[in-house]
Amino acid sequence: MLVVRRIEVEYVAPARLDESLVVETAVRRFGGASVELAQDIRDEAGGYKARLTVGLVCVRADGMRPAAVPEPWRAAFRAAVGG
Repeated sequence: MLVVRRIEVEYVAPARLDESLVVETAVRRFGGASVELAQDIRDEAGGYKARLTVGLVCVRADGMRPAAVPEPWRAAFRAAVGG
């Protein structure tokens, strides 16, 4: 399973609780047991609300020890970064 290892957030503008938001996610890079994502949060008009960098690590459910990212996830991440 993938768990959050690190997250960095830059808040650009406030958002209201009832406001519809769009989250765009891109895979920046991936390694044997880790994945780094970039996320942009925008309002419906396209204005930025926040930018995030999210670090994920793959772990085994039994013991929460790092594990290699399994296929087909690796193929999906590889496709997302263009090779």
